[in-house]
Amino acid sequence: MNILIHFFTPAKITLEAYYQALAQADLGWHEGTNDPEPFIKYMLGIILKCYREFEERLIISEKSGKRSSSCDIVKTYVNGTIGTFTKRDTMENCPSLGSSSVESALKKLVEDGTIIRKGLGRASHYIRKDAIE
Repeated sequence: MNILIHFFTPAKITLEAYYQALAQADLGWHEGTNDPEPFIKYMLGIILKCYREFEERLIISEKSGKRSSSCDIVKTYVNGTIGTFTKRDTMENCPSLGSSSVESALKKLVEDGTIIRKGLGRASHYIRKDAIE
């Protein structure tokens, strides 16, 4: 099963990869010898990526529990994050929280030293403190 999952997952899911898969599937179309396999693999890769992201979000929800505070939910997300992230990233990965709850939680995490804020306003992004040490 893992071989199939790796096989179907495109390395880079971009508009360029989409058009490349479409072009490969269209080769020989006029002669009736085209092969839709590259496009099918691309689309299955997209579906798989969506399911993986959904599973990650469920794991965050399960770990945080129903009675967890917004700060606990955001902290669970942050602990599983590699590299920088934004408020928007946090909101997408913690869908049970509103904008003000995420903002408040990020502010608390900055104050307690769990994360570091870089930039201001819309250009601000965050990184775990232990990631830069």
